[in-house]
Amino acid sequence: MEIPSQYKATLELNLLGARTGYSPGTIPLPPPGGSNLQTIREYSANERTSPSYDNRVCPVCLSNPKDMAFGCGHQTCCNCGIDLLLCPICRDLIDTKIRLYH
Repeated sequence: MEIPSQYKATLELNLLGARTGYSPGTIPLPPPGGSNLQTIREYSANERTSPSYDNRVCPVCLSNPKDMAFGCGHQTCCNCGIDLLLCPICRDLIDTKIRLYH
């Protein structure tokens, strides 16, 4: 069998098994300075853009928390889900609606 050209290139350039990232000569950055209020604001902004925040918010209105589940397993808020006939995620016919209480 012939060796793929990408594998040959990694062998020729000594990239196979090379370590990247931390080296003994690097120094970690200090924690960010500033007031606690600024840190709280940055945390709040980061929380809104994090994937876990997206998992808790209705995919239809993007503002209310998810509190209704459908038979397919997807969720929306009750305000949006009450009138839906098709799931907004998978487009399956909604036959079961379950109110979720957190």
